[in-house]
Parts: sequence; structure tokens; C-alpha cells
Amino acid sequence: MARKKKSSNNPIQSNQKNQKHVDITLSNKGKSPQRHIRFSSQEFESDLESILENDEQRDEPVSELEAPNSPIVQITHDDVAGEVNYWSTSVFCYILGANPPSNVISGFVKRVWQAQGLDKVSFMPNGIFLARFKTKAQQQAVLSNGHLLFDNKPVIVKEWTPETLLVKHDVTRVPIWMKIFGLDVKYWGLESLKKLCGTVGTFIKCDSATAHRDFLGFARIMIEVDIGQNFPTMISFNDEHGVTQSVRVVYDWLPLVCTSCKGMGHLAENCRKENPKPGVKKAWRPKVTKTAAVQVPKSSVQNGHHLKFITRILRSDTGEKRTFTPRGMPFMEALSQSIQKTKQSIILNRVVERGESSQSRLDNGYLHKGGRIWLMWDPQSVIVDVCDVTSQCIHTKVFDKARQKYFWFTVVYGFNKPVEREPLWDSLRKFHGTVTGPWLVCGDFNAVMGKDERIGGNPVTLADIRPLLQVVQDCNLADLTAKGNFFTWTNKHVFGAKVYSKIDRALCNDDWMVHFPLSYVHFLPEGMFDHSPCLVRFDEVRERKSQ
Repeated sequence: MARKKKSSNNPIQSNQKNQKHVDITLSNKGKSPQRHIRFSSQEFESDLESILENDEQRDEPVSELEAPNSPIVQITHDDVAGEVNYWSTSVFCYILGANPPSNVISGFVKRVWQAQGLDKVSFMPNGIFLARFKTKAQQQAVLSNGHLLFDNKPVIVKEWTPETLLVKHDVTRVPIWMKIFGLDVKYWGLESLKKLCGTVGTFIKCDSATAHRDFLGFARIMIEVDIGQNFPTMISFNDEHGVTQSVRVVYDWLPLVCTSCKGMGHLAENCRKENPKPGVKKAWRPKVTKTAAVQVPKSSVQNGHHLKFITRILRSDTGEKRTFTPRGMPFMEALSQSIQKTKQSIILNRVVERGESSQSRLDNGYLHKGGRIWLMWDPQSVIVDVCDVTSQCIHTKVFDKARQKYFWFTVVYGFNKPVEREPLWDSLRKFHGTVTGPWLVCGDFNAVMGKDERIGGNPVTLADIRPLLQVVQDCNLADLTAKGNFFTWTNKHVFGAKVYSKIDRALCNDDWMVHFPLSYVHFLPEGMFDHSPCLVRFDEVRERKSQ
């Protein structure tokens, strides 16, 4: 009796090779009925080797949907009609070369599309998000708006249809920003710029500062390029006299493909996944004991010794003797006015003392009598490059040594009258054209952005809020997450009508939220001041649990 040859790796049993045919029994470990197949021994010998070679590739678990005995459910057009109708006004999007947190994307999408009827933003785990609009016309308007960038990276926006596969498609051409440095002003015409950038890609548009010739440090142009192409750092051209000139080119972002992580925007030698930065070494520091602050007793202040107590504090800080006589004025109102008159001298004296020791301070006193803005920093922690100084703002570029990051910082102190604040808005728009990274704008704007941002005094009108809202939109800014006091200023009136308003704020661009997603601004209690101190934190501070 012929012996059957067994295979230890496959549930296959066959007859001897000298038989004219081979019977094979296939089983699935008892999960399904056995199958019997008969074919010629010649076919069996020729195919057996290839079958065994591919066995590991084919040895995959059988999907339950493929099981012959599993029930099949029929879904009809009527079943999906409701969802198709719901998503019919949506676009599906993803950011090429980045996958920021959902809260960052949500804030970006709302800022860009809120005015165009945005209804909802939904997220998928693969970096794709759906933006639903209220009407079909609004959806089509968004699709026809042209190119959209997030952190200088292109946002792929496509119309959703029932046949749309929610996966990232292969993209071959993308828009990027390029800057041309050292270009003479006579070559800033549109035709000249098109020819210059045509050596790299297809011209799309110039930014506002370039089109209006507001900033002549470099020409910033959006072009469409191929992914993975060559990106020159110098462009040469023959001028009108036949002389060859060269200009330097810098790109805000490059669509380079990393061969290591398959990501975009960097090469393998700069890949953070393959070459992570070394961790920061923590060192012990002795705790510095702070001097306890002197507080005024909370009891009644109708007698004179409390007033003398405050006078002694002011004299110790300012170095000058101050006397106080109410002269029939209500005591608390007179005391409030006295504090208002002395607080500026207290601050300036302390600022000057610290500034002289560190030699790292700046003010705009030469543009306005007395100096309206004082900016100080610790040179051991940051490097500050001053870009522009005006009577209402100071623009800087800051390098954070601890985080090894650059960011742009503008401190603002707007004039009281609306017409006097117009140069401030123009300065912010102009500086926006030069910013190429995270940007924080912080300070006293002396303007509100909503009718609910003032209580008391004159009612808020559209003319009050329109200028600041417009500059925020033009500069692609949004309010940084805020904590603490909502109203940041009060007139401090003890008797009479009190006024509260939100005229201090911290604004940031999308790049700021990408690099510092946990940052927020904390408006502290105003104390003796009429404004709430503004404290910007880069990271969330966890409150220490009580023991």
C-alpha cells in the first residue's frame, strides 16, 4: 500500500508521484469543511515549489467578511441618503508635510473660513479633516479661493463626494513662498519678477508688502513647483545693459521628501526621527527666597496712620518725600489719585536700576516724550534683534536659547484717539509682510474687538471695533488662549461710574500655535494699577497638588 507524503507546514496530503493524478485534501484547522481537489501529477510537481515559496505570504488570517457562511447585509441608497446630504457641502483637507494637533487645526480653519459659513470641523486619525459649510455655494467659494498655506506648508483642499476616498492622495505640484534678496527696485515690476521666479517654478502671486512696495528688503513671491525638484539658492539674469547679475533666494518651506521617514520638508540627514536632539540636562539650583511684600491692613482707613504707612513705602521706593492732604476730597478717591501719580515713578526707577545692571533694555523715548514703551530682557536667556521702533510699537526678533527657536515679538501701546492709532495699524500690516515664523503681538491696543468688551462709559459702536478687527484679519492673527481677568482695564473710580474694558490682549499667528501649542496669556489682578499685568507662558504650568 502506497504511503502518503505529509508536509509539516501545510495541511496537504497527496498520493505517490507515479500515480496519474493527485488527490489533495485541504482543511482550515477544523473551522470549515474539508475540500478535495484532483489534478494531474505533472501539474502538481511543477507548481508545488512555487506554492511552498509563497506560502508565508499567503498565510494570513481570513477576514470574517470572506467567510463563506457569514451573513451579508445590503445597504441601499436610501440608507446613506441622509449622510450624503449632510456631508454634501463639505471639503476634505490635509496639510502636506505636517500633522499638527486638532486644536491648532480647528483654530486655523475657523479663522480662515468662519466668515465663509463654516459649520463644523471633524477630524480623522490619519491627519485628514472635514470642513462642513452651511450651503453648497459657500463650499464652492472656498474651493475657488485659491491656494491655502499653514505654517508655509500647502493645505490640500478637495470637494467631498460620496465616491471620495478619505486618504492622502499623491501630489506632484505644490505652492511655496520664495524670497529674492538684493534685488534693485527697478526690477520689482510684475514682469521682471515673473521672469526671475520662472527659473524655479510657475508664478502665482506676490504678497501684499511686495505688491505695494511697502518693504524693499526682499521680494516675496508664491510659486508652484514640482515635489523633489532642484531648488537653487542663487538666480542669475542679464540686466537691460547685458550685464550678468545674481540675487540670493530663500524658500519659506521646501517640498523635499525624506528617504528615512518618508515625510516632507526635510532631508534624511536632518530627520528628527532618525537624529533626535539630545535631551536637556537638568541641574540643581538653590532656591531663592523672595522678600515678603508689605501689605496695607484691610481694616478701616479713616485714620491717618494708614496714609502715613503708604507714604513711607512710596518714599522708600522713589527716594523722595511725598506729602498728602485730602483738602475736603473723599479719602479713598484722593488716595487712589495719589497712587496713580506715584506708580509711574516707582516703575521707571526699578526698570532703570535693572536695565543699567544688565544693559538689555530699550525704549521709544526719542519718538515720544517720556517714552511710552520700555522693553527689557535677560541676555542670558534670549537674544533680541530690534527690527523697527515707532511711537506706538516695537518690533523685534527673538531667539530663545533654551528652546533653540526664533520668534517675532511686537509690543504695542496704542494712542487714545482712534485717528492717532491709524499709524499703529499700518505698522502692524507692514511688519506682517516681513514675518516668516511664529509671531506674538502683545500690549495695550486701546481698542476693543467686541461689544461685550466694555462695561460702563460710552456704548461700543461698530466704528470702535472695525479698525482692530480689520488689522487682525489682514495680518492673519487671532487671540492667544487667555486666562485670568477678562476685563484688563478699569478707571479705578471709587465714587462715580466705573468703566471696565478689554483693551489689552495677546495676538498670535498660526506659526506661533504650531511651535508653541500649549502657550497662553494670563491676565493677573491689577492691584494698584489700572491695567492687568499680562504674563505669557510658553507651556502649561501644572498646579502643585496640596499635600
